Amino acid sequence: QSDVELNGTRAFISHAIRESLLEVSSENSVDYSHVTALVVEDNEINQVVIESMLAEFNIKSISLADVGEQALGQCEIGGFDFSFRDMQMP
Repeated sequence: QSDVELNGTRAFISHAIRESLLEVSSENSVDYSHVTALVVEDNEINQVVIESMLAEFNIKSISLADVGEQALGQCEIGGFDFSFRDMQMP
C-alpha cells in the first residue's frame, strides 16, 4: 500500500512457517547448569528481573553487585562465564 500524500509507505509481509520448525526439541536444548553469571545493576527491581530470567535457564550461579567496586572485587575472585552490566551506573 502506498499513500505518499498522507502517511508514506506501509508494507506487510506474511510468511508461513511449518509447525515442525516451531517445536523445540530437548535434544537441541543447551545445558546452562555449569554457567556462572555476574549481574552488575544498582536498581533492585532490575536485579530481581534479570536474576529471574537467568534462573529460567538453570544457570548454576548468579552473583549480584550493586556498585562498580563490588563488581570489580567479585571479578578478581571470579571466574564468571559472562556478566550483565548496567552501562549507566555512576
